[in-house]
Amino acid sequence: MIPLLPQNDPNVDQRLTELATAKLTYQYNYTYFSPIAMVDKVPSSDNFPIPYFIKVAKQLLNLILNGIATALPEKKEEFKASHNVFWGTST
Repeated sequence: MIPLLPQNDPNVDQRLTELATAKLTYQYNYTYFSPIAMVDKVPSSDNFPIPYFIKVAKQLLNLILNGIATALPEKKEEFKASHNVFWGTST
């Protein structure tokens, strides 16, 4: 597919059909965070896959554990051991 400006597109009808479909799929809300357009609902086909959320959750847990270990240096070894058990790593 070669990108074309609307005025240069030979398939005007197809372009208008695709545009109409996109307008139904992505309905924008201009009042939620005015003046920025925010999509009301992200279609499931555009959501992140579940493995991505698992990676994010692991990183957040890691960040929380590191924050706790930093705030409580006397518990460092205990947190390190629980981190290794959870992640299946060895010291």
